[in-house]
Amino acid sequence: MEDHEDCKYYKCDLIKKADWFLTSPGIHLRYYCEEWMDKLLGWVKYFYIPGLDYWRYKKLPGYKELSAYLDRCDREMMRNIIFDNLKEDFKQCAENLIKEAHLYNRRSPPHDD
Repeated sequence: MEDHEDCKYYKCDLIKKADWFLTSPGIHLRYYCEEWMDKLLGWVKYFYIPGLDYWRYKKLPGYKELSAYLDRCDREMMRNIIFDNLKEDFKQCAENLIKEAHLYNRRSPPHDD
């Protein structure tokens, strides 16, 4: 949701004049689960989309090591093992994020909505 100050930055005159503008929902995960996302994208690239390109601070972070390791292993077995590990790692990332949110909410002063 954008308030009047944020609405001023839009190109559309109707939105520029608005007091409020309801935007599409989205989640910005900057700094959260970034390493996990690298692993997920590496897994997708190796097993499903060889031409996939991604970047976080550098091109294809961790992919060279992952592919070198997987090239020496049983492909089918490792695909499933790594996917299971990705699920567990994501669960841990989500639990950590929830804990951080609870800590933040306890530190934040109450506000009127």
